[in-house]
Amino acid sequence: VSSRLIVPTRSTAVTSAISSPETCNGARYTAALYINQTYAALTVDAAKGEGDYLAALTEVMGCAASAKPELYRAARAGLTETMASANYAVMTQTQKAERLFQAVDTAATTTLSGSCYTS
Repeated sequence: VSSRLIVPTRSTAVTSAISSPETCNGARYTAALYINQTYAALTVDAAKGEGDYLAALTEVMGCAASAKPELYRAARAGLTETMASANYAVMTQTQKAERLFQAVDTAATTTLSGSCYTS
């Protein structure tokens, strides 16, 4: 884990997967928590397609360096989809963070299976 990464100590559940420990390993929990706590900065990085917060997220998720471009694309697509949602203006930050988590988690467990959550 990068020295630039600050993982918060609060244990706020971000997604329903987080609420069920049997469905969420440590890296997934940490990734969801990190996304919720750094959501504003992550949205800037996702919009740019790169940045320190996205890089730290890939480290939290235990992704191989080769997985970064695809995970960055997934974050950008998740952000774009969330912002296009009809109810975006009334969504809480946690709801927005949950959507971003779902986008990157889906990429990590499908197209990037074996390249993330490995550490």
